[in-house]
Amino acid sequence: AGGGVPWKLDLLPSATETVGPAAVSAGLRFAAWVGSSRAEPADLWRTDLGTGSEAIVERPNAAAVARWKLSTPTDWSFEGPGGETIDAWWYAPTVHVDRGKTPLIVYYYGGATPTVRRFSGTHQVFAGNGYAVLVLNPRGALGYGDRFADEHVDDWGPKASADILAGVDAFVASHPEVDGTRVGIYGGSYGGFMTEYLLTRSDRFAAAVAMYGISDIASYWGAGTWGYTYGDTALAGSFPWNARDLFSGHSPLYAADRITAPLLLLHGLADVNVPEGESEQLYTALRTLGRQVELVTFPGEDHGIAGSWTNWIGHRRMMLEFFDRVLRHQPGAWNERWGLTQPPAEPGEGGTAGAKEAERP
Repeated sequence: AGGGVPWKLDLLPSATETVGPAAVSAGLRFAAWVGSSRAEPADLWRTDLGTGSEAIVERPNAAAVARWKLSTPTDWSFEGPGGETIDAWWYAPTVHVDRGKTPLIVYYYGGATPTVRRFSGTHQVFAGNGYAVLVLNPRGALGYGDRFADEHVDDWGPKASADILAGVDAFVASHPEVDGTRVGIYGGSYGGFMTEYLLTRSDRFAAAVAMYGISDIASYWGAGTWGYTYGDTALAGSFPWNARDLFSGHSPLYAADRITAPLLLLHGLADVNVPEGESEQLYTALRTLGRQVELVTFPGEDHGIAGSWTNWIGHRRMMLEFFDRVLRHQPGAWNERWGLTQPPAEPGEGGTAGAKEAERP
């Protein structure tokens, strides 16, 4: 354009599944980039732009990886209820701590951003503690074509949840070693919304964790820094005054009475993307209903609870402790964290830890 030299896009093959931050040398001869896969943490790579050959420059995690027993994920894509291929994979447990079948943890996002095939320490920790882990990308995610991505617009639950539920049922049916009565789910941000939404639409799940999730689409749209902007894409002309069925009918808060599974809510108090009130109001509703719910808030933490290593690793450990408590009836680590001496309440008896704030690092 404008008489300039046109751009040319060349795709370079790579041995890694995910390409992260990249930089090109001053002479345009080499590109340096971060690459990882689902079974390997990030390494620093270099590509010769002339020949296309690549090599690892540095493996900062090599010493740690040599000590770890990692789970190698297996592809498990399936045909969803809408006829599309749903990209999915699963991690087998690296240890077996249950006498009978293995409990399952399911992860998804459910919004526009796909779960990419990069290394996940969280999933490896779950596998290393005897859980099977299923990861899937339901309708609405980018990277699978425009039509697939456009399914996200004005969905806010139904299509994505149908894919997740169908995937879980099919996975359990085809893996007899997995205990279909002990399935936990978790997600963050829009994935937190999906977790809460799923609990209002199905009693399939025995435990759930929602990280910094949306419970009321209208309050998120109006109060969150990204709410209105994200709504330009995800709502496409729908507003609280012209799409009441969407804003109230798809919001977990207005169907809180349908939630019966134990739920852990995690949220940063300085979250300007999804304000902390999104978790607070659902917690209040579930406590009012006498349901088993916990809310843990993190002072000073923004969206993602990743401002400090202490809080990042802390909330990830809380998830494991919560799943152990509910799915395995092993409350020891959870109770020790919160100084509890009584066993956790059963559903219908209210929460045990209540609303708590994690200490600053």
